[in-house]
Amino acid sequence: MRFINKILKNPRIIVDYNPYKMETNRRALVLFKTDWFGPFGKLTVKPGTTQFEVSEAARILNKLGYLVTIVDRGYKCTLIHDYDLFYGLAIGGSGQYFKFYYEQMSSKCIKIALSTGPNVEVSSKKFQDRINYFKQRHGTVPMSTSRVASESFNKLIENCDALFYHGNDIVRQGYESIKLPKYKLPTPIKDSIPAVFNILGNKHLHKNNFLFYSGSGMISKGLDIIIDAFLELEDYNLYIATLYYESEFFDFYKEKMKNADNIKYLSNMESDSIDMMRICNNCAFVISASCIDGDPAAIMECLRYGLVPVVTRETDIDFKDAIFFEDFSISNVKKGIKKAINLNNENYTDLSKKSYLSSLKNYSFNYTLAVEEAFCKTIIQKRTKTTSK
Repeated sequence: MRFINKILKNPRIIVDYNPYKMETNRRALVLFKTDWFGPFGKLTVKPGTTQFEVSEAARILNKLGYLVTIVDRGYKCTLIHDYDLFYGLAIGGSGQYFKFYYEQMSSKCIKIALSTGPNVEVSSKKFQDRINYFKQRHGTVPMSTSRVASESFNKLIENCDALFYHGNDIVRQGYESIKLPKYKLPTPIKDSIPAVFNILGNKHLHKNNFLFYSGSGMISKGLDIIIDAFLELEDYNLYIATLYYESEFFDFYKEKMKNADNIKYLSNMESDSIDMMRICNNCAFVISASCIDGDPAAIMECLRYGLVPVVTRETDIDFKDAIFFEDFSISNVKKGIKKAINLNNENYTDLSKKSYLSSLKNYSFNYTLAVEEAFCKTIIQKRTKTTSK
């Protein structure tokens, strides 16, 4: 059984990925995720996932003439090939081995850093502020609080040929001092989310209902602040749906949530599921008090359902008509919630339709086009620099 399990595991490194059957000596290394590939080849991958993002990046690099090696972000090994291009995740705990692989590249290698949110020098302080605020209110912190890495790779990023990033104003401002070409990648969401534009005129009937929807990192997403705010706003309803269940966090709030009639934890929920469609049809707003985000897929998927975002600026979405909290304090989160509820029906419906419109930038094909264009421009720029010397 152990032997069978070993065979059926996802590989930690995929060597010479070549779906286009290219005859080439050029090689590219991608540092991100390998769980989209099984023991017998590529798995079925849904848009709107990080598996889709990395599999598309690998496919495009092969299309552009490279044999592609993909290394899982948590795997460390000495490489046996020389590489002509390196594309690596460079922030957070998931980017912990960026330096290790960067230092194995030659000076001629095209080096591209990927930032899926704010750089560490920005996010570390913001996250620590949230930890301190939790301790100030509760005297302790649930154990599952690790969301950022202690080491910044900004100096290595400065020496790269380009930076690809997910995010908007907050992420962009965090990299302003680093002078290199920067390319924004829209966060792809699931194209399979059902069409709802025709029924958005009815959502104002549910203005008392807010949805919190997220992957992992409940404290970094500000769910503790949101729960504490709704505990003081008993006339308004908070529904919580996640992709992962962080037991230590939810155990901490278990009794409080159990005794609160207006706060409901639903389940781990996929964004294109029937359950998700039902809850989004019965809510008017999506709420987030995140401190370290960059165009988060979970929020953009809720916008596709027509939910109006009530968020911190650090959630960093590209929807300027969102309702923004002044800061992450419970008092100002409560003010933002009340401001949302007090929208008149006409203004709310207008915002709901604009939310849907804003999410159209996040179709998966927009990501595919953006990443291919960014790779092409970076390769051309590097060759132009090399030939001009």
